[in-house]
Amino acid sequence: MTHGLLAQLRRAVRQLEHDMGLARYSECERDIVCFGQDFPSEASFDVRNLLADESMRNYSRPTIFRGLKTLVDDQIIEKVGGPRSGVYRVVRRSVPRGAAVAAERMPSTSRAG
Repeated sequence: MTHGLLAQLRRAVRQLEHDMGLARYSECERDIVCFGQDFPSEASFDVRNLLADESMRNYSRPTIFRGLKTLVDDQIIEKVGGPRSGVYRVVRRSVPRGAAVAAERMPSTSRAG
C-alpha cells in the first residue's frame, strides 16, 4: 500500500509543479523555489542558508547559482539589496486553483486501526 501512496504523491507533486508553471525548471530550481516558499510573504532568504539546507546537498554551488540566475531572469524570485547581497525573495507565491484541488484529492495518510 505504501508504494501506491508514494506513486500518488509523486503524481500530485508533478501536477502541482505543472500548475504552478514550474515543470519546465530543473529539480534544483524547483528546490530553490520550495526553499524560498518556506518563508513568510515578503520575507527574504539568504543564499548562505540556502547552500546549507539539506535539500541543496546534492547540488554543486555552480548549479545552485545558475538556478538562482534562471529564476531571477524568469521573475520567479528577485534579488534583494545590492548585487553582492546574496539575499533573494520569491515573487510568485500564489498556487493556481487547480493545484489546490490536486492537493485536496490526495488521500489522507491517517488510518483508523
